[in-house]
Amino acid sequence: MRHRSCALVLGAMLMLQLSRASADPATGGEAPVAQPVAVDSQRWYGWQVLSAYAASDALLVLGATKDSEGLTAFGAIGVVFAGPIVHWVHGHGWRGLGSYLISSTAAGLSFGVAMMTNGGCPHDHGPGDPENVEKDDCDASAWFLAPIAFAQVLDAVWLGWEGSSNVVLSKEPSVAPIVSAIPGGGMAGVVGRF
Repeated sequence: MRHRSCALVLGAMLMLQLSRASADPATGGEAPVAQPVAVDSQRWYGWQVLSAYAASDALLVLGATKDSEGLTAFGAIGVVFAGPIVHWVHGHGWRGLGSYLISSTAAGLSFGVAMMTNGGCPHDHGPGDPENVEKDDCDASAWFLAPIAFAQVLDAVWLGWEGSSNVVLSKEPSVAPIVSAIPGGGMAGVVGRF
């Protein structure tokens, strides 16, 4: 009984739609068929780039503070390659190359800043100098990491977008036939938007 009620309601709606379509001279007496409409949208995956960079930065800082050359090297490799890998995984080869150029340039600048500032301690005059400043007292980590942080944010914000085309049916009233094969038989019907 329930199926008959549903069928009657759907049949009534279909008849109403068909009567509207036949009364509309613009459609020539035929029910309009839903036409797909392409909708372009942008999706930001820069958060994945920033997450990968954050993990690499954490390894770099942890390795430097614990004097672990292995962690420091692994973090430094991640600082250069984490962003490009995320772009390549998303299928953006050229963006990955751009990300590599940005991150490797920033890593080179950071290395240069560290070398020019005597490992980050510009006031370190040597072990016998009374003005000697301990390495732990130096606040050069911000200067050392500034080019890297800037490049990572630039990479995520500028290159971390991908477009997608979604096909959406129009919102106009429409009717479309449907035919489907199912095990043991088949099904034919009409679907529509009213």
